[in-house]
Amino acid sequence: MRKLVLAAVAATMVSGVHAQNMGASVNYGLGGLGVDLGVAVMPDFVNLRAGLNGGLSMSGTTTPDQTKYDYSLNTGYKTLGLDWHPFGGSFRLSAGYAVSDIKMDVSTTGAYTLNGVTANGTATGQATYGNAPYLSLGWGNHAPRNGGLFFNTELGVMFTGKPDVSLTTSDAAFNAANASAIEAEKQKVKNDAMDFFPIVKLGLGYTF
Repeated sequence: MRKLVLAAVAATMVSGVHAQNMGASVNYGLGGLGVDLGVAVMPDFVNLRAGLNGGLSMSGTTTPDQTKYDYSLNTGYKTLGLDWHPFGGSFRLSAGYAVSDIKMDVSTTGAYTLNGVTANGTATGQATYGNAPYLSLGWGNHAPRNGGLFFNTELGVMFTGKPDVSLTTSDAAFNAANASAIEAEKQKVKNDAMDFFPIVKLGLGYTF
């Protein structure tokens, strides 16, 4: 539902604001390659801005507890918020809401240990970050009175809280006999995870 709302707002920003100042930027950062679209609420001072960040896709192996795990990570997210330019220039303070696609999948095959209990087979897990409000500061006005090229930078934080963690094994008997160990391992992963996601991006835009 939230994704549909963001899509509808973005479409409105594109098609229904002919008289408004507007602009777009192409960015790259921890959210991967992305696009921001801004429309003036108060030209030079307040903009509505939507962002789509495709995410960085990373994969590799890690060896906690002497067990080799394969992992894949995606850092994509979408945003909708307000930019406030207190001095009517490039500097801005921003607040809004982010729809998160940030998650990590892990798997291992062979001997592994869950909270001190050894098993053999396949184990898979996932840590998923939820939607969250964000705060940021940056430079670059997406909808000033005078158009043209501009540099866009943003530094901020999404207040995601701890991720949701799932963990399953291929051994049904092990699952039944060691449910407490599995839950303890899930809680350990959750406790060790970050409870926020940083926003870092740099880009180039044009205003109309």
